Amino acid sequence: MEHAKSRFDETLLLADYGTPAARSSLGGRAARTFVAGALAALVASPAAAALREYRMQFQPSPTTGVAGYTMHLGTRSGTYVSQFDLGMPPASGGTINYALDLEDSVDLYVALRAYSATGAVSSFSSEVHLAAIPAPTGGTGGSTGGTGGSTGGTGGSTGGTGGSTGGTGGTTTNPPGTLDPTLALGVASKSTTATISRLLPTQSLASLSMDSLASRGDVRPASCDLDDDGDLDLVLGFGDGSNGTLSILTLENGAVTGARSLQAGTPSYRSSAGRTLPTCGDLDGDGRAEILVGFGAGMRGVVQVFDDVSTNFAPLATARSNAEGYMQIPVPSRFKGTIFPAIGDIDGDGKGEVVVGMSNVRSGMIVVLDDSVAGFALHAVNRTGRSSFAVEPSTTRSMSGGLTIPAMGDIDGDGLDEVVVGFGSGSRGRIAILEDAVGGWPTDPAGVLIMTTGRSGYQSRDGATRPALGDVDGDGVDELVVGFMRNGDHEVQVFDDLGNMLRPIGSNGGFVTSADTSLSIYPAPAQ
Repeated sequence: MEHAKSRFDETLLLADYGTPAARSSLGGRAARTFVAGALAALVASPAAAALREYRMQFQPSPTTGVAGYTMHLGTRSGTYVSQFDLGMPPASGGTINYALDLEDSVDLYVALRAYSATGAVSSFSSEVHLAAIPAPTGGTGGSTGGTGGSTGGTGGSTGGTGGSTGGTGGTTTNPPGTLDPTLALGVASKSTTATISRLLPTQSLASLSMDSLASRGDVRPASCDLDDDGDLDLVLGFGDGSNGTLSILTLENGAVTGARSLQAGTPSYRSSAGRTLPTCGDLDGDGRAEILVGFGAGMRGVVQVFDDVSTNFAPLATARSNAEGYMQIPVPSRFKGTIFPAIGDIDGDGKGEVVVGMSNVRSGMIVVLDDSVAGFALHAVNRTGRSSFAVEPSTTRSMSGGLTIPAMGDIDGDGLDEVVVGFGSGSRGRIAILEDAVGGWPTDPAGVLIMTTGRSGYQSRDGATRPALGDVDGDGVDELVVGFMRNGDHEVQVFDDLGNMLRPIGSNGGFVTSADTSLSIYPAPAQ
């Protein structure tokens, strides 16, 4: 079976979970015949139907006892009138691959479910929308070219409590004249679905349906080159209820070529909360990115570090981290907040440093650690003599709301990363900008550069900010993308690089807004 590839597709949708249904007894190659025949009931004009091969790739269910998977098809979202049994298709490289022929002149909606030998059936996976391919106009004798897009999903857990399912899929190409997108955005709905998007240079969002292990749609992406092939890959963290799961998607020329999962956090944390907040970057200078994971309050300021793909992302032991990769961040006593990490090279040594933000702390505190070769020692850029650095300009009046969320990237084009810090409620849309380590950081918080973002109405009502940095316009210098919370969480604001005075990009004040106001958008860094 040829290895399937999934691409970002603006038409992909996610389905609500439904109730179990009876399975077909068909499987293997017989299933292909079944699908082709069953589609006669789905199309208005069967005589005009053309079949196209679609290649499917999905991660197997993490639950033991899965005996196979069923595929469900319909012409309306969430309504499936045909189904067939995939059985247990062959696995290759940690993913299950399957190819089948589908009629291509109508919209089709596809979802998967896993089943056990005892008859237990999981909930539906994320739904993939296969958009109709318009019939050619003019001329005669034209051929239908190419291979159809891929669909995919993670087989859900069977039995138990609400097993999760999901997947990646779809194909698209960038519009002529646009550049490859570089900034991943996590899109979390306020119900139960989640997806990943890429911010295009045209200031539109192209989406990729993904693993719905996300609790209540909460997905936190990080973007970096995991395998040193020049392509940005994705590491996805999820909210509480996800059992400490990370999803790792490797990309090649915009296509998903590999998908796997990883569990982080202690067993007790995973069972009681499970939220993961990953970042990734090259911590040791070998060209391959490591993964560092922040957690919620239950881990009390401990993060976990994983080595790169050459060790299959094994835990990374250093002078500061133990054999399981756990590392205590210098936090205030009795700390009960969330850790928000970021990785970037602030000193130009070719290795990534770690900047850590926190919730439930005073003075807008961040912690800066050197790279893994230096044993994650406190970095010399912090010249205050304390383990933490205060990024609030005032020592008497807090604006951070007790929250700091850092991002790192090169916004001035000098090859070194700067640090941008977002704040919590009460910040009135403000962010802090810190120079690289060569330029140096101030010892007095009053010297921190503060910038105001967001719409005026949002600034007065909430004002919390979530920054990210990435080369959105392809000029080799990073732009600044700021996300918001609550009544502003369905849009982001894009600012040009420092050489262009951080001016908003576009005629709409730099705002990129989702038409669906139920979505919450989490910008993610692109290192």
